[in-house]
Amino acid sequence: ETLHIEKRPDGITILTFNRPDTMNALDLATMRHFAEVIESLHTDPDLRVLVLTGQGERAFCSGGDLVELSQYPGEADALDFITLMGDALRRMEQLPVPVFGAINGYALGGGSEIAIACDMRFADEKVRMGFVQIRLALTPGWGAGQRLLRLVGYSRAMDILLHGHVMHAPEVDKLGLGKVVPT
Repeated sequence: ETLHIEKRPDGITILTFNRPDTMNALDLATMRHFAEVIESLHTDPDLRVLVLTGQGERAFCSGGDLVELSQYPGEADALDFITLMGDALRRMEQLPVPVFGAINGYALGGGSEIAIACDMRFADEKVRMGFVQIRLALTPGWGAGQRLLRLVGYSRAMDILLHGHVMHAPEVDKLGLGKVVPT
């Protein structure tokens, strides 16, 4: 089970990325499952809050599983992945309940994109957040450019996206990308 779903009786649903051996990287099956779960939550009358987190202490989500995704090198494949996760995150933002990201450890690439699609983000002191796609000559494809622009403004968003540096807890907190809380 690469995406653990816990529906509590108090209306809180917790989605946990559950691939700790890959720092909770998303393979194609997990991406599809995530999209299906998000869509199903739109018709859940008991849903009051959605929480996203990662299994273990090392990582929230390290983005797409680059080993698996390298098996799909075609342009059409890339468009399918971008559309799948971009639509899923857009649908997550449209949920009529608060969506909280409990960011534990690394949130890199697509993991950062998922994190900033949450309404609020709470990060542990070991958080490492980075839009590192530029290191692979890529740009974020799941909507992070627009979301980051809204969160930090144009100049900072461009700096973050074009440098691809990994931000530690103080910078994540200062920029408003996550409220760092003691663990």
